[in-house]
Amino acid sequence: PDLDRLRGAILEVAARVQDLDSDSLKRHLSSHGHAPLLDRLVGPAAWTLDRFARPEASVAEAETGWKHALARHQHAAALKTELREAEAALARNMTDDGWNRFMALKQQVEAGEGSEADPII
Repeated sequence: PDLDRLRGAILEVAARVQDLDSDSLKRHLSSHGHAPLLDRLVGPAAWTLDRFARPEASVAEAETGWKHALARHQHAAALKTELREAEAALARNMTDDGWNRFMALKQQVEAGEGSEADPII
């Protein structure tokens, strides 16, 4: 809900203000009650893990880092979906192949969960 409200506020101000820079956007959002969430998303705590999110990062670094983070998220989500499907298939038909597939996917998901906190770029 908080992120959805923030997204709505960003879209609202972007529709009204043509030449909006990041500092002006942050000031506007902060003055409209979004300061705590902004601090979590773009404050110093966010910079400790991902250099691409730091203010001094170039546009190219930010874009590359964001694409990498998005790809990792999409891969993790796909693996979890595949794991649920393998679990359902195993429940319908217990076979050695089904069990091996389920366990392999489970290990991949668990290994990926540990690496989500790894720094990006």
